[in-house]
Order: sequence, then C-alpha cells, then structure tokens
Amino acid sequence: MSHVMTTDSRNNKNAIINGDFDIWQRGVSFASPSGEYTADRWLVRTVFNDGAATVSRESFTPGQTDVPGEPRHYLRIDQTESVDSVMINMQQRIEDIRTFAGQKVMLSLYARGTPGKVFVVRLRQRFGTGGAPSSIVTKSVGTVTLSADWQEFKFAVDVPSIAGKTLGTDGNSCLGLEIHENVVSAFALDIASVKMGSVSGGNNFIRRTLAEELSLCQRYFRNTGELKLVFSKTTISPYENISTHPVTMRATPTATVNNYVDLDSSGRTISDVSVDKNSINGLSMSGSVSAGSRFRFDVDLDAEL
Repeated sequence: MSHVMTTDSRNNKNAIINGDFDIWQRGVSFASPSGEYTADRWLVRTVFNDGAATVSRESFTPGQTDVPGEPRHYLRIDQTESVDSVMINMQQRIEDIRTFAGQKVMLSLYARGTPGKVFVVRLRQRFGTGGAPSSIVTKSVGTVTLSADWQEFKFAVDVPSIAGKTLGTDGNSCLGLEIHENVVSAFALDIASVKMGSVSGGNNFIRRTLAEELSLCQRYFRNTGELKLVFSKTTISPYENISTHPVTMRATPTATVNNYVDLDSSGRTISDVSVDKNSINGLSMSGSVSAGSRFRFDVDLDAEL
C-alpha cells in the first residue's frame, strides 16, 4: 500500500519533497513555464525559440504495477510540436548546501516517454547569494533514456565536499537535483516516484503520508485560502486581519494578493488590501475601509530557494 511506513531497520529518509507529485498548490497544468514552480517544490524552465510545452499532473490507474507502491500521480512534460529549440530543465532545490556534502547518495526515479529521448541527470551545489559565495559546482549523475514503458533508473553518486567553499550571507544555499535536455524536439516525458537519500540509509525509503508531504511543501510555499473581511457598522482605519502559517516558513515569504472580489460593488479595489507584519510565522493584512465594506481575497506566500 502507498504512504505506509515500513519497519525495516534500514529505512532511508527521502530528501526529495513531493517526489510522488501529489501536492500541486499552484494549479495542475502549466503552459510553457519559464522558471516557474509547477508541482510543489519542482521548478520547471522551458526555453524555446518556437513552440510550447505543457506541464501537468497525471493520475495512475489504481492497481497498476508498472510503478510499485500504488503512487497516485506523476508529472508529465509534453512538447507535441517539433521546435527550434533551446533547453528544458526540471529541478528540485534541497535546502542547505551541507545536505549530503562529501557523502555518497542513492537516487532513483521512474520515467517513460518518447522512445530514445535522452535526459541528463545532475546535481548542482549552489552556495547562495549575498557576500562573495563560491561558484556553483555541477556533478554529473547519469542519463535517462526513455522508452514507451515505465522504467526505474538508479544512480549512486558521490556528492562533492564543500571544504574550502564560501557560503552566501542570505541563508539560501541548496543542493539541486536537475533533469536537463539541451536540444529538444517534439517529446513527452513522464516522471514518478523520485527518491534520494544517503547510501548508508539502505534501500527502503520511508514513504510519507499526504499530510506530512503537504506540511513539508508549506515551508516553502502556501496559499492562505479564502480570506473574507466584513465591516458593517463603522469606518475602520486601519483594520487588521491575521493569518498564521500552519508551519514555520523557510524565510520571510513574498506575499501576493490574488482573486480579489468586492462583494458589495462598493468601488473598493485590491489596492485597499495590503500586507504588513509578514514573517516566517504569519502575516497581517491592513488598510482603511468604509462602513459596510465586504471583500474577499487569498494570498500566495513564497519562500522558495
């Protein structure tokens, strides 16, 4: 059964968050993302001189056996036209450059797609920003050659040491897992069940519950859901509405107000909603409204690397 922890003494902790592609807080389909997060924690960059690609969440048929463990979903990148092409890159940035530094790791994933299409897998150590950080270090992992059927790909790789390196002062260093293709013609890529952990942890990766996976994702991004403000008696200046994050975020997030609706057609606009006191633990909304004003909105909170 999926999402059930085993009791093997050599269970391994998966460093990849949302490796089963179950969490998609930003939507479930994206047209030609140019450096955008699609599935939570998965950044996809497509660069085409012509043509377009779609990134989407797809579902497994219950009971299928091609990818073990009864996963629910997989990610699809679909480029249906031949294009004058440049690059496609899919990556996850794992917080803190110290992660696996100087260690041997095991990486596994399942993939299928256009037969014969080859993607490069690599790790990239990013030392962050601020000050004078060291340059990015790239470590080749291997290649994935697609077929029409699901295949498992396994790699053992020595992650470079960071001895003698300098970290940036902004606290945003990371280890990136990247799946990359430099020359892209028409293709399809399906990817599922991505795992990475220390070789010393053994072959049995712990499968987290959906609630645990969502909590990990929300450290880097969350949407508040609908927030509604109603003022029926007097003019209020300022008002304040507080939203507490369900988990501590990685850093103070960038807040973006979305889906503003003036419930009374009173002429209030999105400019009447502002974010202040934003922190890793919560945020407050403030402003000035007239008696009888009612409106709703939601807020994206982004603390990605």
